[in-house]
Amino acid sequence: MTEFVRGLSYERFLAEYWRRKPLFVKGGAHDLLGLTLSYEEADAIVEQVREQAPDRLAHDPGRIEFVKGADALSPRLARRAGELQRRLGWPRVTFDVSRTHAPGSIGCHFDYDDNFTLQQDGSKIWRIGSPTAVPETDRRRRVLEDPSLSGQFYLTDDYEEFVVEAGDLLYIPLFHPHWGTSTGRSLSLTMTCNLVTPLTELWPLLHEELSGHRAWWHPSPLPAAPDEQALADLLDVLADPASRRRVLARWQESRRSTVARHRPEPAPPRPEPVQVSPVTVDVTPIKPLFTGAAPAVDLAKAVLPGGTTTLLADLSAKRCLKRLLVLARDRAGACGDPRLAASVQAVVNGLTRLPHPALLAWCRTPEVTSWVRQAEREREAGYRRAPDTLLAHLTSFSLPELLRHEVPAPGVPLVAALSAPGQLAVMSAGRVIELPDTAGETVTVEVHGSHADVAGVRLPSTDLTGETAGPHVTVLPALAENGPRLLPPHSWYTAFHPAGRRFPQPPDGTRAEEFLETVAQAVTLIDKVWPPAADDIRASLSRLTPARTPLPETVPAFRGAAVVPATTPLETARHLCRAAAQTRYDTIADLYTLSEEPGAAVRPPSVETALPVSTLLRDTYTAVNEREFLRHHGEAPHALASLPERIRDALTALHDDGRLTPQGQALWTGLSELEP
Repeated sequence: MTEFVRGLSYERFLAEYWRRKPLFVKGGAHDLLGLTLSYEEADAIVEQVREQAPDRLAHDPGRIEFVKGADALSPRLARRAGELQRRLGWPRVTFDVSRTHAPGSIGCHFDYDDNFTLQQDGSKIWRIGSPTAVPETDRRRRVLEDPSLSGQFYLTDDYEEFVVEAGDLLYIPLFHPHWGTSTGRSLSLTMTCNLVTPLTELWPLLHEELSGHRAWWHPSPLPAAPDEQALADLLDVLADPASRRRVLARWQESRRSTVARHRPEPAPPRPEPVQVSPVTVDVTPIKPLFTGAAPAVDLAKAVLPGGTTTLLADLSAKRCLKRLLVLARDRAGACGDPRLAASVQAVVNGLTRLPHPALLAWCRTPEVTSWVRQAEREREAGYRRAPDTLLAHLTSFSLPELLRHEVPAPGVPLVAALSAPGQLAVMSAGRVIELPDTAGETVTVEVHGSHADVAGVRLPSTDLTGETAGPHVTVLPALAENGPRLLPPHSWYTAFHPAGRRFPQPPDGTRAEEFLETVAQAVTLIDKVWPPAADDIRASLSRLTPARTPLPETVPAFRGAAVVPATTPLETARHLCRAAAQTRYDTIADLYTLSEEPGAAVRPPSVETALPVSTLLRDTYTAVNEREFLRHHGEAPHALASLPERIRDALTALHDDGRLTPQGQALWTGLSELEP
């Protein structure tokens, strides 16, 4: 077997890592590269590219210089790229140079090539996320070198972190979002195995083969229209074994020839995005929401349900509203689609004119809180979707409120995102509009007084607000008339919830009724032993889905969407109390900084692995509320006998190593005071 880098054969690398997962090899850079690049050489390359090929240079003056395809300017790198091309048997190997003068980064992005970062000097912290978050449409556009797509992306929550020092190697597979940040002065080379596809490799060879067959070079039959038989006769050529052997031989020879010579290619220029009219936000109607100082909240009294719950929820909703309006305005202004921008303008105009209680209640829904989080992540990463489904989802989320209060301008086409093929979910109305004849990811909605045209289907507006249920409407099962509803299959959750496609699908028919019956029994049980907790569940949880795989009850971005088991009323009640507590905690964490280093690792004695401060604090807050429910109920499952000890250990670790802020210390005090 051929050794690739120390202790790892090339065959094993291809079988276990290639395009599957990152690989970090301490001291592995020289094994692969066989040379060292000096700062002087790097500076010479930067100056040369600045004069001769400025399109290859990305830089932040005085901080970062990044040269794409540096082997085109450095004979030494070109020779080594050619040698590695032949050694690895890969058609195109090139080198990029990254030179930093101070801590910095070029941001999070994904590539359509396989990259080997070879640290020459200094160090970088690399975070590598999951490729599953990158939409298939963006992968296709990136591979086909759509110049309007930069590759900027956001870092997924499940990222891995690597500290790469001088001499280390880090392999980053294609399509994995990654973010490298230098800790100071540093120098690195990136060896890139540039992507080739059947379109680029085989298409010219197929053209060459087919041009030798009379059926393909002979004039097409006219005036008769081509039919299935004519197409079958043409494609039969590719079924001929002799033709396939010739194409395969040409492919093998072409690959050998390409591998044997090194020829860097320039990247295509990127066009300027289409300009659209800017979206404006008239804040006059919502100004009263933000007049006066925000009321002070004693976080020591915010541990259990009741008291500060409503106040915290309103403060968080106002903060969410501010962020949403700015994000929608800026995102629509850069979307490059005048129709979509006009739709967002109509939505923004409508939202600011909603009655304030309705507006704040809408801002607390999980779809809205997660929309703000996702839009912020993409803005920070400089990532722009095409088509921009985020803006279309915002329309879908807001439709019931806009129609209920009659604020959309009549006849303005609103671009709304489908929740599933042929379905438009209007979650806050508890309805799914069935549109079986639609295709694509979005539909157009036009409001005309008492009715609305949805993808050409005329519906009463009340079908979209939840007041009626016509023949095109499916009513989502709910715990009570205004209680939490079962989540339908929804593209927003499968695309952006951390569970992704593992997010549970809802039950139907009898199973849905059984699930809701168990949840209703659980809420009745909580109402009997701890009424404030039952009230809090009704106020904070708006979406339910049954747990079929091990998943957290809630996640911070999707506040109010709970995944709970429906085994026994007691078990379901315990998880409902946990989910409501997590929602309260996530609201607090959204409003206040609780630790100076929320990502710092802390390890209580009763926990096998260290946890970030933010995770341990959230888990402890949840556990305290779970213990309180069990104390009120008077019966605790045997498996939770160690819960008090775990809480004490966590509180001690947070006190000693959590670097809590004054707000975090106040919350810690409230948790500690509940210790039995």
